[in-house]
Amino acid sequence: MPVVDDKEFETLLERASTPAPPPDALARLMARVEPKVAATVIPFRKPARPPLWPAAALLAASLAAGIYLGAAGFTDQFYGDTASLDDPVDLIGVDGLDGDAT
Repeated sequence: MPVVDDKEFETLLERASTPAPPPDALARLMARVEPKVAATVIPFRKPARPPLWPAAALLAASLAAGIYLGAAGFTDQFYGDTASLDDPVDLIGVDGLDGDAT
């Protein structure tokens, strides 16, 4: 095979003609491109939201236990002598608000 330089190769390409495609070339190309089997679309289901009643039941049980333990006096040992309604504290510095003049 003879070696051809760039100039000779360009001259050869200029003289060459562009071949015409066969008349059914587009139809054959489209037949190869089109899918053979129709695609099946499977929709995704939305994930189920977890139920809220377990959390609500736990919160209700915690509230009920807190009310019971607080009202029964079981928690007094943890708080000791704290302010209560039995021992009013004068927060504004005015004595005798209950009618006693002191």
